[in-house]
Amino acid sequence: MEKECLQILLRGDAPVILCPARGMLERLPAQWAIAAAGGRMLLLSAFAAPATRVTTELAARRNEFVAALADEVFIPHATLGGRLDKLIHRLRAWGTPVLTSPRNVPVSMAFFVATSDSPAQNVATVS
Repeated sequence: MEKECLQILLRGDAPVILCPARGMLERLPAQWAIAAAGGRMLLLSAFAAPATRVTTELAARRNEFVAALADEVFIPHATLGGRLDKLIHRLRAWGTPVLTSPRNVPVSMAFFVATSDSPAQNVATVS
């Protein structure tokens, strides 16, 4: 699904930031190279070149890397007690606003949404 979304984004004019859960690619796919050369695509990696296989651990570290760079984060769904739920708690501790869909708010986030008047508990829903 992520590859399909990337293809759709690259067909448009909006800038795209791609952050793989591994080291940088030695050779970019043609469509990526065109977007990067045109200033529309930025590739970032938190990993050294030897990290060539995506693992659960690398994906979690990549998510945290991207979240640390973000002004706000949209998480459409997170499972209670899962990796994204843990990342949500870390984002809250950093003071980073977290946005989610009202239909997909896990129980732990529903509490924070209900008490979001505190700056340390800044989770909001978007429709």
